[in-house]
Amino acid sequence: MGAVRYNNKRLIPAPFVGISKDYQKTGQQKIGSLFTFSITGKLLACVGSPTSSGTFLDDRLIHTDGTFGPTRPDKYPADEDACCAATNNTLSSFMVKENAIRELFAQEGKKFEIEGIDAATSNSVGEYPLTPSGSLYCFPRINNITFTEGQWVNTVDYTIGLECDEVFGLQGAQRDGYPFGGAGTEDAQVSGEYFLDAIGHKLYLESATEDWALEFNETPQTVESHHTFRLSHNVSAVGKKAYDEGGLISEPWRQAQRWVSPRLGLDNTFIKGQGSTPDGSPASGLNLSHAWGTSTGFNHTRSETTDELAGSYAVNETWIISSGNALEEFSVDTNTDAETSKTTVSVQGLVTGLDTRDTDFRITESKWDAAEAKYEAISTGGLTSTIFQRVQAYSGITDVNSEPLSSTIGRNPVAGTISYSYSYDDRPGNCISGAISESIVIQDTHPHDVFATIPCIGRSQGPVLQNMGTITEATRSVSIDVTMPFASGAKVCPRLLYGPDGEILSTTVDYMTGAAPKAAVDVILTAFDTHLRLNYTQVFINADTESWDPWNGKYTRNLGWTYQNC
Repeated sequence: MGAVRYNNKRLIPAPFVGISKDYQKTGQQKIGSLFTFSITGKLLACVGSPTSSGTFLDDRLIHTDGTFGPTRPDKYPADEDACCAATNNTLSSFMVKENAIRELFAQEGKKFEIEGIDAATSNSVGEYPLTPSGSLYCFPRINNITFTEGQWVNTVDYTIGLECDEVFGLQGAQRDGYPFGGAGTEDAQVSGEYFLDAIGHKLYLESATEDWALEFNETPQTVESHHTFRLSHNVSAVGKKAYDEGGLISEPWRQAQRWVSPRLGLDNTFIKGQGSTPDGSPASGLNLSHAWGTSTGFNHTRSETTDELAGSYAVNETWIISSGNALEEFSVDTNTDAETSKTTVSVQGLVTGLDTRDTDFRITESKWDAAEAKYEAISTGGLTSTIFQRVQAYSGITDVNSEPLSSTIGRNPVAGTISYSYSYDDRPGNCISGAISESIVIQDTHPHDVFATIPCIGRSQGPVLQNMGTITEATRSVSIDVTMPFASGAKVCPRLLYGPDGEILSTTVDYMTGAAPKAAVDVILTAFDTHLRLNYTQVFINADTESWDPWNGKYTRNLGWTYQNC
């Protein structure tokens, strides 16, 4: 006869066993299978296994003489004493047997085995193999145990619900070199029985999902570039408790994690699109091949959720898809003063760096480094700098002075951002190289009459004015005010520099005065001086003053002339 045993404990009489198999799917994708066992049996008072004392027939390898050996038993122990039923102990017997079954199936993952009648036939050497052809076994999870209602006099019906992910024993089983019962081998992975992880271990999943979401990012890389995208990737799975001979293979959430982890990161094939439809477009994927040529994923973030009790593991990933490692936004404002007719153009911008990570999720370039490199690229170059060219292009004013009136730079290394603000106007270009601002004022005093004023007592018309018959000399003064940026050495305090023997070698005054733009101002004043000497026969310098404020970069020079023709 056939046999049903759990954890090597036989159920006698052998119950009926129903088996169903369901394929577990997510959408149209098969992710695994589930076998459900419905065991329907009867308990007999004072007969069978378990016994009225709550013990089971240990069906490991018992012989007629009660010893253990390498072969199946050739008979079962005798029934219990007939006085068990004669003394009306059947109810007590049933209660003990029910409790024994509950305790037996209280442990999940033990070996559950069904052996057919064919297994009772010995092989060519007269032995009965432990796992003979014709037996099925698995390591199930226990769902329920039910004892039906009744008077419990002669029999008690019971049902046990089991489930497992794999059933072993028939696939590839052979007897005398031939497939047993017509059962051939089957690739369980291809058929959807289970998955394999990256190192070839089986995975047992209840459910699994993977989705991608793509949307336009509001902040482009630059105004001249393509749009940037925000890409989201969600991968999640729920694992199952799976057992083998050694017990629990791994916790369910670990099963789920092993399925999720290899799928993390950018899938370039899926993003570009794969396959082809009749019109030439990709058959699957995000179809970003037109924008993916030079684009890369930046600002890669991951959020992980683990629920150990539910056996679930999920990861959400996001990227900024861009052809450059920094994003930028800016605005240009134009203002014209009605009184001075000067036009002021200001530009404000924000550079946001994007960090770059390798396949191991390690940062290879921080967002701050990316922001610094981007700002350096757009701010340097003077007339050819990107920022200045934008000022001209978006204000419509091409004769803007390249030296800004003011500038403000804000740096946030933690956020990886650099904000900037520059203000320009249409004043003429600077005459002195490197000057922040400059002013040249020319004042001329032209010749005029010389006359005497003679007061007269009682004269109602006022004093008597007497022409002296001559005129005054002509004069000119030029005043130049320059503001220079801070220069190295400009803020050195004046002091003496001594030699090893205490002798005075020099002073620091030269460092202070050397930062003044005196040479450049002299060139301008020489031009004024030469102009006068080329046009007048007598030219004299009547004033020459100079001031230098090295702490604030303020330089002032005044030069005056008196001149005339003979």
